[in-house]
Amino acid sequence: MGGILFTSGMQTSCELFLLDSNSAVISAECMFGVGVDQSSKPQLEVYINGNDDIPAVKHAVESITYHNEYNSTTMANNVVLLQFNTEKDVTWQNPLGIIPDYYGGELVYVRHVLNDVDKMEWGTPRTLEDTSTTDASCNEMSEIYKYNNRNFKCSSKLVASPSTDLTSCSIPYGIVYARSMGSVYLLGYHSHTGATRSADNACNYLKQRSYFLLIPDFIYTMQNLLGRNLKYTKVKNSNAPLQDITYQMDTSKVTGNNNGYEILSGDFYKYRGEKVTLPSDTSDSDDESLSETSNDSNGLDTSIDTDTSDSSSNDSSHD
Repeated sequence: MGGILFTSGMQTSCELFLLDSNSAVISAECMFGVGVDQSSKPQLEVYINGNDDIPAVKHAVESITYHNEYNSTTMANNVVLLQFNTEKDVTWQNPLGIIPDYYGGELVYVRHVLNDVDKMEWGTPRTLEDTSTTDASCNEMSEIYKYNNRNFKCSSKLVASPSTDLTSCSIPYGIVYARSMGSVYLLGYHSHTGATRSADNACNYLKQRSYFLLIPDFIYTMQNLLGRNLKYTKVKNSNAPLQDITYQMDTSKVTGNNNGYEILSGDFYKYRGEKVTLPSDTSDSDDESLSETSNDSNGLDTSIDTDTSDSSSNDSSHD
């Protein structure tokens, strides 16, 4: 079950963290100049691919709510709540993961693409199972990660473009799931990438790390804004998720410098592979060819739960 943001009729690389049939969270960097005051608002639509029980649909975005402490320079609290289809009751909910480390590091990264917009034909999701640990470059290339690593997963992997009509560049995955006991749970979405790129080609990453914002600490914020409960897995004897409707990241030591690395975010389809002029500051230009192609696997079962009962149903304890 996946979703993609379209802006003014154009498919973006921005994937939806689908909460339920009426709402999703997405990177604030994907709003393409839609100001916090929403004075400028291009046509925004969400496309959802559905499954055997739920048809593929598209909806106009009706409401945009930025996190109060979102900072586009530091990437702090890179969170926007989108609401759509609000004239109808919620008909399904996605199961959300709440304690990333509980799942033993079994993460699955996914990239979706819509091949034919008119026919609503979706391509096979690209997936990557990754149990690798973070390295020193993760802290080096993103300050907000360094001081808030509880809120992120860092990955060195990219996926080959799902459609050369959109870009010839390899790009970050869009969504990350946790796998546990045969089930998968939504954990987070792509927030930003720290990079050094070739001076003559936007596709040529000399070094990069991609950062995925994890939703657990923001669940109560979302519930408060929506006025309804979300569905999440509750590990026994835990009080997670964090019960703070005003949660924000720690920015007390974050300057936005990122050791000189370029921070890329938002729609990666804007990097189409043409030659461009980029900043010459390459503070660390390790020759890392990290644009790995994942296997075209459709083995990930991302089915959702159609039970929309009260959050007491969230007590799906794992022993």
